[in-house]
Amino acid sequence: MIPLTEIDAFIKKIPEVKSGNYSDLISKTRDVFDARLFSFTNKTQNWLFGAVAGEIGANTFDHNFTFKPEFPKGVYFDCESSDDFIYLCDFGAGLKSTLSKVICDITDDKTAIETAFTKPVSGRAPEKRGNGLKFSISTVVENNWHLYYHSGNAICNADGNGYSFGLSDFRHDGCFCILSCKEF
Repeated sequence: MIPLTEIDAFIKKIPEVKSGNYSDLISKTRDVFDARLFSFTNKTQNWLFGAVAGEIGANTFDHNFTFKPEFPKGVYFDCESSDDFIYLCDFGAGLKSTLSKVICDITDDKTAIETAFTKPVSGRAPEKRGNGLKFSISTVVENNWHLYYHSGNAICNADGNGYSFGLSDFRHDGCFCILSCKEF
């Protein structure tokens, strides 16, 4: 699991990201995100890990068509400040808002995050898509990597032992994720 100290440190950083600090780490368009991801993956040569980060980051552009004007548009993608972690964060609609448009019985963040990671659905009806987060979580588990994903007040933790869902006292509009392929 991602250490709680790392999660708390990133949660404390989110207001700075939201206010426009770290704008150099915000990919405002998909092509910028893809180029930064390719550069990271080429440097690390860990193409599978790059694919997981890419699936998660791409959701910002695949499912968020509007952003509140006071928040940064795009995905915060920090793959350079730590040798152990990748941080992704957006201030978009979040899983509940996106998925409730195509699955009417999603009424809370925990149901939304469980659905997003375990059921093949798409936030882009009528397309038959929606396997990116399933690919991500299964790859994390199979490779004994670490994932912390947060949307609204719901969380997903995953590592080589499996995954679990829960609730947090912190509420985040949009989604954020911390990934690691290191052992702790």
